[in-house]
This record gives sequence, structure tokens and C-alpha cells, in this order.
Amino acid sequence: EQSIEMLQLVSGTLLADMHFEMYMPYVQRLDLFKNYAHVNPTGMQKVCHTATAIVEFMQGDVVFTKYDVPQVPRMMLPHRGTLAYNMEELDTEEVTLENNEENAMWACEAVLWTTWVHLGTMRAVTNSSLIMVDAAGFRRATHNFPSDHLRIYSKLFVQSLNEDVSSQHLSDICSNDDSLFNRLQKAFVNPRMSDARKSRATVRKSVAQVAFQW
Repeated sequence: EQSIEMLQLVSGTLLADMHFEMYMPYVQRLDLFKNYAHVNPTGMQKVCHTATAIVEFMQGDVVFTKYDVPQVPRMMLPHRGTLAYNMEELDTEEVTLENNEENAMWACEAVLWTTWVHLGTMRAVTNSSLIMVDAAGFRRATHNFPSDHLRIYSKLFVQSLNEDVSSQHLSDICSNDDSLFNRLQKAFVNPRMSDARKSRATVRKSVAQVAFQW
């Protein structure tokens, strides 16, 4: 953006609006950001404007490696292309990350809430790009708002990490799973769900109703 001369003439307010429109369709696939934007749209706009950027990777590039301590901690969401994550010597399947609205996955959410050491290696299978949310920028963008939502969520997230340590389920990769939704239920009133989660919840409810009627 620094190299685009016309953007230097755009007002800060308009640029913030542009960044929100550019990044929000991707970051809201993380149900946490969908809910935070609902209760604090100004705070979420500030996150998009000051803490979020797109980073490009060539095919074969390594995004991070196992046991790395990130020098600039950033959460990562797929934007374009295909990336692969592998925990190497552990008996786990390789995880493919793509820009997939129906099955959203992202990497390294933990850096937003605590210190982190990478548990596997991520590389670009094709020419790819990631939307990066800078952890320090995220904290600067949100800490002045009088809201307990993120404070409650962060405590629950770290608690969940500690439980995952004991069960050996830790990973750099996250998704909109039941664990995340349980945290959202405690941090937000009537949390908003992704469309994919709504579908799963509807199916579970329908199955439960059929079983009860039978």
C-alpha cells in the first residue's frame, strides 16, 4: 500500500473503512471475530485497519517451522492458494489450509492471548497468501475499549490450551469447533455462529427431535 500513490491521498477514516471491507469477509470466518464485530464494530474496524495485512508466499516457502518462537507473533488465515501443516514425527495427518468458507481453519490464534512456540511446520504448496493479524497490534487496537468479552474469552482460551497439553491435542491449527463455541457462549450473549456451524447444529437438533419423538 505504501507504493500506491493514490492511497496516500485517501483520508484515514476512508482508509480504515476500506481495510474493514477488505479484511472482514475473511477474518469473520473465525467466529470470535464475527461476535466481536457485533458487540464492538469500531474495535474490529481498528483491528482490520491497524493490525491486519496480507503476506505473500511462493510455492515451497516455509511459513514457520516446528519449535520456532515467532519474533513477530501473528495469527494467520488462508487468503489465496494452498498451504500444508505437518507436525512431523507425531503420528498425525498433514492438514491442508485453503480459503474455504464452509470449513474455516486458521493458524496460531494462541499468539493473541499468550506466548507461543510453533508445534509443527507450515509451507506453501502453491503460490499463496495469508491474512496476518499482528498480536501486538491486536492488543493495541482492542485494549482501550470497555468490554469484558475478549478478557473472558482469552482466559477460557488459555485454560483450554492447558487442558490440551494434558491430553496431547495441542496444534498450531484451529477451527470453529465445539471448544471454541463453548468459549463464545461464556464470553458473549447469544453468540453468532458460522453458517457451517449453524448447519451442524440444525442437523443435531433435528436428529435429537426425531430420537425423542420415536
